Amino acid sequence: MSKISPTVLQNYVAEGDQANLFSTVDFGELTMLTRPPIFIPRAETAYIMDHLADILLEHPVMSTLERPLRILDLCTGSGSLALMLAHRLRSKAHLTAVDINPEAVTLARENAALNGLTSHVDFVVQDFTTSDLGEASFDLVVSNPPYIPHGEWETLSPSVKDHEDPRALIGDPQDFPAQSREHPISESSDGQGLYFYRKIAQKLPLFCKSSILRQSRGLPLLAVECGATQADDVQHIFKTQTSGLISSTTVVKDQFGQDRMVIGLT
Repeated sequence: MSKISPTVLQNYVAEGDQANLFSTVDFGELTMLTRPPIFIPRAETAYIMDHLADILLEHPVMSTLERPLRILDLCTGSGSLALMLAHRLRSKAHLTAVDINPEAVTLARENAALNGLTSHVDFVVQDFTTSDLGEASFDLVVSNPPYIPHGEWETLSPSVKDHEDPRALIGDPQDFPAQSREHPISESSDGQGLYFYRKIAQKLPLFCKSSILRQSRGLPLLAVECGATQADDVQHIFKTQTSGLISSTTVVKDQFGQDRMVIGLT
């Protein structure tokens, strides 16, 4: 990699801005390829996924499983969540990772190969909001969905808006720029960046209809990244829109002390 002058680096202050200059970014113990306009994995996401892996590995039920956990990663982007969990859980899990963007899925497959995890993850081009993903059933659903309200997206630096797909950032489909709009407009979009959380919650009973984790109370059935001010709203959605599947929730802070992940428990 060629050296970049300090003057240029000073113009890219945010983590995401720096990552746009390079072809790879560290993600926990993984190395992830990055390619505009695919969303660049952030350190906060690696931190909370590492925490989720710890929760799973430390639970006694993991030593009694008769088969690997089936984990579904929605809005996988570069594949970061799926690959982090595959790396940590190894033979204890097999993952299916879904994204609407074929470019993202291509990059995710490259990242799986780069990190030696190809056999642990299946990548699928699919819009989960309009598909039931066939007959498959999963034990756990994870996601880092688009969650930025349009008003906040407008304030992001040009280096982010010009390099990252708005579909991976904006949490309300009706606010996508016209050229990026693929999701159907829905009355559940309220401008607060919560559209995808509602969709995930409403489809959870379908995705996890035969989850082996439902047999043990207090185990994660759903874990999502959220904005620092969205945890209360996301918890309410999970408790009221999952047909009773989620009995309680907990919030995990990132390494900077911000609310960053909501976990729905059986």
